[in-house]
Amino acid sequence: MQGLLLAVVYYLVVTPVGLLSRLIRDPLHRRPDRKAGTYWVFTAAQNVVTGDSPGSGAPRAAAG
Repeated sequence: MQGLLLAVVYYLVVTPVGLLSRLIRDPLHRRPDRKAGTYWVFTAAQNVVTGDSPGSGAPRAAAG
């Protein structure tokens, strides 16, 4: 009985709130931006010698 009550509350309260919030705004910014020239996300350049990015946490060779 308690599970049925929780399911009813969920579908009558939580689901409409979620649907309304998605209609009003786009929390994940998934709508296409018509003004954008590209959606490419530029990242830090890779190190040509070791192949790892700065700050990637990859182990470095010991100097010496």
